[in-house]
Amino acid sequence: MHLFYKLKNYFLPYVSPEVQEDIDRESMRNINHVSLFVILFESLTGIVYAIARSEHFDEQFRIGAMSVLIAILSCTLGFYLSRDMLAKPHLKHRTVMIFKVLFFVGFSAWGALADYRHYVLGNQMMTFYTVQLLMVCFMLFRPLHGVLLVSAAFLGLFLALYRYDGAVHIVAPNYVMLELVSMFGMMVRFHTQLYLSTKTTWLAYNNRMLESVGRHDALTGLRNRKALHEDAVRMIGTHICVYMADVNYFKEINDTYGHMVGDSVLQSVSFSLRNLYPDSRVYRFGGDEFLIVSEHPAEELYAKDTYRFHWSSEKENFDVGLSIGFAEGTPQNREELLDLVSRADSALYEVKKRTHSPANGGHERRGKERRRSYKD
Repeated sequence: MHLFYKLKNYFLPYVSPEVQEDIDRESMRNINHVSLFVILFESLTGIVYAIARSEHFDEQFRIGAMSVLIAILSCTLGFYLSRDMLAKPHLKHRTVMIFKVLFFVGFSAWGALADYRHYVLGNQMMTFYTVQLLMVCFMLFRPLHGVLLVSAAFLGLFLALYRYDGAVHIVAPNYVMLELVSMFGMMVRFHTQLYLSTKTTWLAYNNRMLESVGRHDALTGLRNRKALHEDAVRMIGTHICVYMADVNYFKEINDTYGHMVGDSVLQSVSFSLRNLYPDSRVYRFGGDEFLIVSEHPAEELYAKDTYRFHWSSEKENFDVGLSIGFAEGTPQNREELLDLVSRADSALYEVKKRTHSPANGGHERRGKERRRSYKD
């Protein structure tokens, strides 16, 4: 039973959608290159053949010329179809599979017909073998599919020759050996590409993850300051609204309920800000401060300078308040953008000064000098 599953996994291995996409693209690139090679080679062969037989335009010449023309036209179609498929952002595996099978069958049938004619004339058979060599080197089929296709191609040619004269001029051991080598080559070629595509896919995934980690805050999942500096290029020359928000009395939350609760509150705040400012870029600016950049004019919902929501867990529940400062403008360079951020921060200070003053039942947690530089 263990051997059965081992053979099954070898001949019909599981391929993830991402890896299959990479293999399909490699298949289309190979077909594109093979088609171009055959077009150039057959064109050169046709020219040489025409010059050599210029004085003998007999029936055999017409058949040979027709064979060359069919190869050129078919590969021209394959070249343009594969190029169009490669231009698409995503490939449908079923479509790629059908295209590969048709290319293999058509190319193998052309080679078999050419060599059948050579066999009848008593000439050396090389076209079919060359075609199979190209298929082994460049076509990517799952091992079972490759074995079936190669077997069908060799068996088809052999039966045609056997029907003609019993295939008496075929050296059977050599013919079978070539067939087995072609099968083995197909299997090795696929598993080699599967290994390379798997490594390539995982490398691309890890690179995306590393890039995401570098640009996003680990606790809240929001963009961080590094992402802000990278995104600044897109904001220059665009009218933007900048909001600076922080959690009211966040230090008291940490001191009273602990830092685990504080972290949970920050996660809830990030979720609330994404809902409060849809279609905006939300950044964790540092600590309990959040920066929001929107390309939409300041609407009534966005213009709130305070926001409150209820936070609860199995053990604790309380209201969480946010103070929000606002500034808008059209920065023409990075310095003007950072000045907008500074103005939003100053506006936040004014909001907290008004809402946290002892006259309003609170206290000022921030110092009097609020304006800061964000150029670091």
